[in-house]
Amino acid sequence: MAQKEYDIFISYRRVGGADKARILKTELEARGYKVFLDYDELKDGVFDKRIMDAIDSSPIFMFLLTPNSLERCINEDDWVRREIEYAVDNRKHFIPINPDCTFMSLPDNLSDKIKEGLGQHQFTDVMFGQLFNASINELIKDRIRPVLTEWGRVNAASSRGAIVRIEADLDCRILRFGKEIGLAQSGDIAEIKLPKGKHKLQFVGLENSADSYECLLSVEDLEYEDYIEVKLLDKYNARRAKEEAERKAREEAERQVYLLGLPDDEFKCFKENDKYGFKVASTGEIIIPLIYDDAWGFSEGLAKVKLNGKWGFIDKTGKEVIPLKYDGADDFSEGLASVKLNDKYGFIDKTGKEVIPLKYDYADNFREGLASVKLNGKWGFIDKTGKEVISLKYDGAWYFSEGLARVELNDKYGFIDKTGKVVIPLKYDYARNFFNGKAEVYLNDERFYIDKNGNRIE
Repeated sequence: MAQKEYDIFISYRRVGGADKARILKTELEARGYKVFLDYDELKDGVFDKRIMDAIDSSPIFMFLLTPNSLERCINEDDWVRREIEYAVDNRKHFIPINPDCTFMSLPDNLSDKIKEGLGQHQFTDVMFGQLFNASINELIKDRIRPVLTEWGRVNAASSRGAIVRIEADLDCRILRFGKEIGLAQSGDIAEIKLPKGKHKLQFVGLENSADSYECLLSVEDLEYEDYIEVKLLDKYNARRAKEEAERKAREEAERQVYLLGLPDDEFKCFKENDKYGFKVASTGEIIIPLIYDDAWGFSEGLAKVKLNGKWGFIDKTGKEVIPLKYDGADDFSEGLASVKLNDKYGFIDKTGKEVIPLKYDYADNFREGLASVKLNGKWGFIDKTGKEVISLKYDGAWYFSEGLARVELNDKYGFIDKTGKVVIPLKYDYARNFFNGKAEVYLNDERFYIDKNGNRIE
């Protein structure tokens, strides 16, 4: 009787390895390989000859490195030891399998032959859970197929049947009903053989499984021949273009978050050739190019800029968040900014909404909740709703500072509180705003400081 030929001999320790060995055998046989597993094949007690014959016929000797699988190999009559050493003597290609990455290292007391067989070959991790199919695919592609090809062995699944030639424009795996049966390489024509019946073929890119194509094929007789052109490159290019666009969009979004998070004073307005732009103060990196006719620094996250005679606002990414349509604009303060259009002033919020009508002859910024405004030659104060909380009766009024505001009437200066009450009489020839509890005033050509009660500070 002719000796039976195998592709792979699986050696294992029964305690801890039998179940995994059977799973591995079943899967490899489903892929078309002829596998010998001593536990299943030995029925008659003639252990020596059948094992040795199987190793002789198998180009590949596969060993399952389950925990403690090598501990008994110190005994010369141990079956696992004898299998390994026989495979070394017969120059078999070793593939040590590390199931679920549970095997840590070879024991120190192994024989030299075992160290030669197992220690000089790369361990292959095979995961027996959700990643099992992917692990087997890698095992076949990287370790099994190259060896059997050198030995002139053809996968049994493709050794008979109708011929199907495949030309792919991208390297891909060939699967039949989800099981890998071959590999198609760009520039070459791959050939598979299929039995009679209906087949679901899938072609999956080696680099990325998203590049895939599938088709249904019906084989009515074994004389059938077919040709399949697999076009994955368009999908590959489209996917790469999409990934690149998504990467750029992601980077741009991250950059915008970074820029928007920088403090206002980290942006420096600069001018070259009569044009203004912005750069990061600490690095000098230009963020907003030199395109504006005028520009001011950022305040509350926005900067006022001028182009073609009109003012608007940009954010820290350079986006024009408020259109450049105003004749004048002031910095944002307390969430609002004074703007000018057709010689009238009002206020906008950070969305550009005009929250206080443009009806005043002038309007200063909000400070401490109030803003000084001018109408028909007289000044007063409004709140953020536009309500005139302090009558427009003064010849001049300036922003509140430390709870008090400087006002002018009939060429005399004094101070009022937020109710409009005069707390320091309008008797000075000139005055400046309060700062650190004191204000500079002028009276009869004398300059001195007063406190918030109007008392002179010596």
